[in-house]
Amino acid sequence: MNKKETYLNLLSKSYDEAVEVLQQKYDQVKDDYFKEKSYERFLKGEIKGPGRADYSRYKEGLECHHIDENKFSNMAEPSYIKNQKIPFKYQKKDRLVYCDYVEHVILHALISKETNGQLGLAGYDTYLRKNIYYWYLLEESIPKTKKVAIYKRAYLKPKEALEILKATDNAAYENRSSNPFIEPLPEMFEDLEKFKLKKQKEFEEFRKKKQRLKEMKKTEISRAKSISENSSAYEIIKALYKLKNTLSKVGRDTNDFCNFSFEESHDEYQHRMSKYVTNELLKELELIIQYGDGVISICEFEKSKNQNPKTKEQLEKERELNESFYVKHPNFRDTNIDYTTNKQAIAAELFKRRYKNEYKSFMKFQSSIKKLSTESLLDELHSVMVERREL
Repeated sequence: MNKKETYLNLLSKSYDEAVEVLQQKYDQVKDDYFKEKSYERFLKGEIKGPGRADYSRYKEGLECHHIDENKFSNMAEPSYIKNQKIPFKYQKKDRLVYCDYVEHVILHALISKETNGQLGLAGYDTYLRKNIYYWYLLEESIPKTKKVAIYKRAYLKPKEALEILKATDNAAYENRSSNPFIEPLPEMFEDLEKFKLKKQKEFEEFRKKKQRLKEMKKTEISRAKSISENSSAYEIIKALYKLKNTLSKVGRDTNDFCNFSFEESHDEYQHRMSKYVTNELLKELELIIQYGDGVISICEFEKSKNQNPKTKEQLEKERELNESFYVKHPNFRDTNIDYTTNKQAIAAELFKRRYKNEYKSFMKFQSSIKKLSTESLLDELHSVMVERREL
């Protein structure tokens, strides 16, 4: 059998049978996927990620596949390992198999077929299939460095690539509709040249569109940077809306689904944000500028931004509560103590000013005041400060 026929024959088998064929073809994997001690430490939360073991035959053009990816998702990715609590036994060398690139695609197609798309399909859609599509069918984006050996070992002519892709698509999407976002295939090989020209035209249009959006983004970021603390709330909100809307459009129109999402109308946004003070609006603007400039990721932006910004009414209420607090405790007015200061902070200040020579440690002092209220400690600290000032 030639290479294409060998691949199609592998695809005709069950997943377990295909794995067995590859194990016989390439022999046993030479090491575990991860180092066991490192893996166990990772599962305990002691380190960020497990260290890889010496299993690789990448230079020979072979990849390493987890046999149990028909039970678990993305078994090489630390976050998936932790979320699924994958035991180390599934990372051992007897649960791994070598394969070339096309064989790897076939394994994922078979997993998807046998699990009704519950497993295997994500890797097939987003990672594996597209390289056969671009490398071998369209003869584009051919690797020149790291993946050269992978590319060469599994090399297919365009006509062979089309037949393989049609067959793996049929297996991966059996009894299901295919992902509308995957790259389409020409119906016949004879249509390939026209298909390539069409794709090249679409790519060029997309590249020009992306460049226009990049310039639009640059312009809006520049405008947003001109906003200062002297700007009115209306100007800040307007800059926020325009920049958010632009970043959302850039993400949507370049198919970046991990990008910024924003769908409010101008009037809705203006009405919602008008209740916030200038300082809160400027904080939000600064963060969105950092995201637009690529200084922080979308995840960092979501994590950093104030999830509960204070409204004008809330800030006015806080001012009133603080004023009442300082009327009762005037000696705190020029300190960092206010009505929100917690018991531990008050105790620490009291310990420093009065009790550090009476107790061996702050912890012992804390134990002695457990039953005292925050208010009583506050009154005592205020008295200490009054005494010091009178002296």
